[in-house]
Amino acid sequence: MIKKMTVLVMLFLLGTAVSTVKAQPYPSVDNVVDIVYNGIPVTIDGDLDDWEDAHWVYNSQDHPFFLDVNGNPIQGIPESANDFSYFFAMKMDDENVYFAIKVRDEGTPMIEIPDTPNLAFNYDHMSVYLGLYDIGNMNRLSPHIEGAAEGLEFYDPVTGDTVGTARTYRIAPGVDNMESTLGADYQLLIRNIPYEPSATDTEVQAYSGALVDTLLLGTTAASRLTDDETGYIVEWKVPFASLAGHIARPGGPFRNFEWPLFEPEHGMVIPFDVDVTDLDEGDEGLNRFLRLGRYPALWRDSKSFGMRGRIVDVSLEPWNNPAYNYYVDYKPEQDISIDGDLSDWEDAYWIGYSQDHPFFLDVNGNPIQGIPDGPADFSYYFAMKMDDENAYFALRVRDEVTPMIEIPDTPNLAFNYDHMSVYLGLYDIGQNERSPHIEGATEGLEFYDPVTGDTVGTARTYRIAPGVDNMESSLGPDYQLLIRNISYNPNTTGTDVQAYSGALVDTLALGTTAASALVADETGYTLEWKVPFETLAGHIARPGGPFRNFEWPLFVPEHGQTIAFDVDVTDLDEGDEGLNRFLRLGRYPALWRDSKSFNMRGKVVQTGIGTFVDDTVARTERPTTIGLEQNYPNPFNPTTNIRFTVPESGHVSLNVYNLIGQRMATLVNQPMNAGTHTVTFDTASLNLSSGLYLYRLEFMEQSITRKMLLVK
Repeated sequence: MIKKMTVLVMLFLLGTAVSTVKAQPYPSVDNVVDIVYNGIPVTIDGDLDDWEDAHWVYNSQDHPFFLDVNGNPIQGIPESANDFSYFFAMKMDDENVYFAIKVRDEGTPMIEIPDTPNLAFNYDHMSVYLGLYDIGNMNRLSPHIEGAAEGLEFYDPVTGDTVGTARTYRIAPGVDNMESTLGADYQLLIRNIPYEPSATDTEVQAYSGALVDTLLLGTTAASRLTDDETGYIVEWKVPFASLAGHIARPGGPFRNFEWPLFEPEHGMVIPFDVDVTDLDEGDEGLNRFLRLGRYPALWRDSKSFGMRGRIVDVSLEPWNNPAYNYYVDYKPEQDISIDGDLSDWEDAYWIGYSQDHPFFLDVNGNPIQGIPDGPADFSYYFAMKMDDENAYFALRVRDEVTPMIEIPDTPNLAFNYDHMSVYLGLYDIGQNERSPHIEGATEGLEFYDPVTGDTVGTARTYRIAPGVDNMESSLGPDYQLLIRNISYNPNTTGTDVQAYSGALVDTLALGTTAASALVADETGYTLEWKVPFETLAGHIARPGGPFRNFEWPLFVPEHGQTIAFDVDVTDLDEGDEGLNRFLRLGRYPALWRDSKSFNMRGKVVQTGIGTFVDDTVARTERPTTIGLEQNYPNPFNPTTNIRFTVPESGHVSLNVYNLIGQRMATLVNQPMNAGTHTVTFDTASLNLSSGLYLYRLEFMEQSITRKMLLVK
C-alpha cells in the first residue's frame, strides 16, 4: 500500500488524478475471447499450424460453471472429457471470419447422416452465434431481446408489414426501429463431417445453415479425423460478404431486409456464442451441447449471447499475442472463502487445458514428464484473482485414476507428485511480449549481493528490487510458488499448507491459506490457495542462502498492469514411480524452477474503471478524448518514445516530472493538429538518476499521467 499511496500523493502534487477523462466501466473478465485480426494467414485445409497466434478456449463439462436446466443440460451430459470436449478459436481478416475446433470424441466422431441440412441440429455440428457490431463496454450479453412486445415490432422495409417478431434477427441500423439495435445477429451452422478441403458451393453449402431461414453460400471448410481417430478438426471460413445483402429465402418474410457488411476494426468488442454438439450411435437424436457461454444451448435465438469477442489487430500490437493473454480479475477486496468450494469464483477468468490443445508441445517427441492418456486422465481449469493484499489461485482438475496422492511429506519432493506451480513476475511488463528475463550467467549480467558485493545466483533468474539488480531488463522479482494437491483443512495457515508449498529461491512460503477437496464423483479435485503479497516481500530466502541479503519489494496490483506468469499442473498415478505428467498453460516444456520462458501475459483488470479496449493504439475513427500510451521501450536508457492522441487541434503540453513533482523536461508545449503523435524523450544530456518518472499530457481540460522507469 505504501507504493500506491506514494504515487497518489505525487499525482496530487501535480494537480491531477491519473486521468481526468471520465472512464467507462470495464466489463467483467469471465467471458472474454480475443479474436486475432490480421494475424497468420489461414489456409482451409484441416491443418491448424496457421492458428498458433489464436486464443484457444477449452470447454468440457468440468468447467466450474457448466450450467444445466432442471438438473440436466438441455441435450444431455457427456460421460467425461474423453467422451466429448473441445478447443475453439476464432480469427478475422478484412474479408472473412474464421472458426476452428479440435474435438475429443472417443465414441463415434463425425457421424455422416443425415443429408438434410436443417436436421443438422440433431447431429454433430458447430453453431456460432455472432452479433457483428461493436458493443463497446457493455458488460456481457447482446443488447437484443427475444420475441414480440409492444413498440418492438419489426417491419418489412419495402411493404411496411410487421414480420418476424418471434425472433431477434437484426437488420441494418435505421431500418429496425429498436433503439438498442446495433447491427445484424447471425446464427451460423456447420455439420462436423468430412469435407473436401476446397469445397465452396456444394458440400459445405449443403450442410451449413445461416441467418434466419436460408443456406449460407460461398463458405469454405475442411475437416478430418485426428491421427489417433479419437476426435476431429474443423476449419471454416465465412466471408463477410456472405453475411450481407439479401440472404433470406426469396419467399421468406425477411426477403426485403438488407443485411449490412461487417468491417472489423482493432478494439471492437462483439457479442457471440458457440455450441458444439456430440451424437453417438444409439443416442437416437439426443446429442450433447457444450456451450462456451455456459448457459443452456441457444438453438436459433440470440437473446442470451454470453461471450464477448475482443478484436486484436496484431499488426498494430505485435507484443499483444492473444494466444498467451489471461485476464486477472482485480478488486480492492475480494469476497473469496478458502474452503474448496469454487462458487465464489464465478466472475473469474477460467482457462482450461489438456493435451488436446493444438499446440501442446513436447521435447524430442515426448513432453518432459509424459503424456496423459486423455483429458479424463488429466485436464484442468485454472483461475487467478487479486485484491490489494493477496493473490488467489484456483484449480478444478479432472483425474479419474488416483487423484490427490498424499505422499511424500517432504516439500522439496513435491515436484515428483501432484502439484501446482505458479510462476509470477510481479512487475508490469508493459509492451513486452513475455517476461524480459533470461537464464544463467553471461558476461555483464552477473548478480551481486547488495551487502557483500559478491557474485551470487548466476545460474537462475531470481529478481531483486529495481536499482539493486544491475540488468536493464529487470523490472522486479520473479517467483516460483509450489503447492501439493492434497486434502487440506480449509483454515490451515501456518502448518499443513506451509509444509507442502515452496516459493521464491530456496525457502518455504509462510502464511498462505489453502483448501482442496475431491469432487462429488471423485473423478478429480478442486484447490484454492491464497498467497499474501506480504509473504512474497522482504527477506524470505534461507538465512544461510546466497540470496539472504536481497530485499524483495512488495507488489501492489493496479488496473492496467500486465504481469508475466505461467502455470504448471501435474498428475502422478499410482505405479508411475515418480514420472508425473506436466500440463503447462504456456504450452512449452515444464518450467521447473526457472523463469526464462514465462509466456503467459496476465492483464490485471478492475471492473468499473478504465475501458475494455487497450488505449495503446488509437481507433481508426476520430477520437473524442485524449490518449496517452505507455512509453516504449520501458524501462529505457537513454531514449524512449511516447505516443499520444488529441481529438482536435489545440495547445498540447507534455512534461516529465520526478516523484516529488519537479518538472524535469518539457517535450511538447505548442499548438498541434488532431491525430496521433510520437515524441522521443532523450535523457543523454540530462543529469537524471535511475528511477521512476511521471509524464503528463494536458489538452484543454483533460489530462493523463503515466509512469516510466529509467535504468542506467
